[in-house]
Amino acid sequence: MKYFQLCDTARLRQLIKDRFSIINHTMVADQFKIVRDTKCYKQKTVAEKLGISQSHLSDIERGIKKPSKALIKSYVNLFNVNENWLRTGEGEMFSKQEPFKINMITELEGLYALKEKKAITDAEYQLLKKKLFDQLED
Repeated sequence: MKYFQLCDTARLRQLIKDRFSIINHTMVADQFKIVRDTKCYKQKTVAEKLGISQSHLSDIERGIKKPSKALIKSYVNLFNVNENWLRTGEGEMFSKQEPFKINMITELEGLYALKEKKAITDAEYQLLKKKLFDQLED
C-alpha cells in the first residue's frame, strides 16, 4: 500500500510541476505580445531585431513554443522589460533604464536601421548585435 501512495505522490508532484510550467509558459507568451503591442512594433520588426523568424515569434506569442533563456534575455535587453514581470506578471512592466543601457538600445536600433538600408550585411548586423548584447551582459 505504501508503494502506491509514494507513486501517487510522485505523480501528483509531476502533474503540479507540469501545470505550473504550462501556466508560466502562457504567461510569458502573453507578456511578449503585451510588450510588443505597447511599443507599437510589428511582429516582423521585433523578430528581425531578435534574430529569429516572424513565425517563431508568432509561435511564442501564441504559447506554442517556449522562448529560450537567451531569447528572454535578449527581449528584456531590447525593450528594457522587467524580467520578473515578463516571467510572472509581477512588478512594473519596464525597468528603470540605466544610461548605459539606453545608449546600447539606441545603438542596436541604429544597427537595425543600417541593416534595413542595406548599409551593412545581415552577417555584419548579427555580429555587431551579438557584441552589443555581450556588452549588456557584462
